[in-house]
Amino acid sequence: MRDARRIIEGILGEGVRSGAFSGAQAAWCVGPERRRELACAGTTRAAGGAEIGHDTLFDVASLTKLFTAGAALRLCERGVLAMGAELGGRVEELSGTPQAHATLEQLLAHEAGFVPWTPLYESVEPGSRGTKAGKARLLAALAAAPPASAPDGVARYSDLGFIALGVWLERVAAAPLEEVVAAEVTGPLGLLRTRFHPTERCAATAIRPRPGRELVGEVHDDNARAMGGAAGHAGLFSTAADVARLGAAWLDALAGRGGWLSRKTAEAAVRRRPSGRGLGFDLALAEGSSAGARMGRGTFGHLGFTGCSLWIDPGAGCAIALLTNRVHMGESLDAIKAFRPRFHDALMRALFEA
Repeated sequence: MRDARRIIEGILGEGVRSGAFSGAQAAWCVGPERRRELACAGTTRAAGGAEIGHDTLFDVASLTKLFTAGAALRLCERGVLAMGAELGGRVEELSGTPQAHATLEQLLAHEAGFVPWTPLYESVEPGSRGTKAGKARLLAALAAAPPASAPDGVARYSDLGFIALGVWLERVAAAPLEEVVAAEVTGPLGLLRTRFHPTERCAATAIRPRPGRELVGEVHDDNARAMGGAAGHAGLFSTAADVARLGAAWLDALAGRGGWLSRKTAEAAVRRRPSGRGLGFDLALAEGSSAGARMGRGTFGHLGFTGCSLWIDPGAGCAIALLTNRVHMGESLDAIKAFRPRFHDALMRALFEA
């Protein structure tokens, strides 16, 4: 494990020097005992930032979807939600749309027919963002957004579907999404450094077009920011250690231990559907996956636009979290696309081929 850490610290350092990101954390859990190791490199911003530590928080972007999905699955296990329940039954704002008939299962699998993204935040005046009135306007814009299709079993990855799912969870739990995620995911799993609206030291996520506007501890996603910083698709800040612990919880659930989720629920979530996805999860492709070429066929996980990822290989019994602030270096995806598989291949080689 120490050799793996040395190797990964070197690779993270290469990513910093190449300009892929200014700073990064990595964490991995291995084996039945879920042994955990950490590595980090770089600084919290490109110039003049503090060194990245194990407790530095990163905007994890769409990794938030894994927490939203986990909360939904837990509520299903307790009978508060049902996979066949329809969105319009609780989110009345969408009752007149084709997506009103989307089931919870379809939302989790990105089969609800929503378009991938649209600038809903433009409907919310800056002074209303984060308020109840602003959220109502954003939901009205969501209802008015032209759909890709009616719910049809075709996977179309969509932030909008998880925005709707986050609102649905708030309605059934009668609590803000922050409290739902805390009660169902971060609290039970002891993820003490994962939160919306962080006040601790964060890596600078990006520099906005307006001169001098740097996002630090403020969510990068515009739609999530218009909703007050907490949404079903984005808004969480975390550490690589906490994200790896989430991966370990999924490994435990698939092994029938741990008690957070049942094995039946976990297996259903990571089973490849005809559309090609799982419930809340992306499933690694045999070729060209950001998880690299050395993780097994059953590998599942997710990416985050800010430069984050979690990949879980149940065959090898490992979960690997990588957090970076790659958008601080610009919007191009080329550098992180090249870095991710090289990072995962190097770590898997260090862990299992020594």
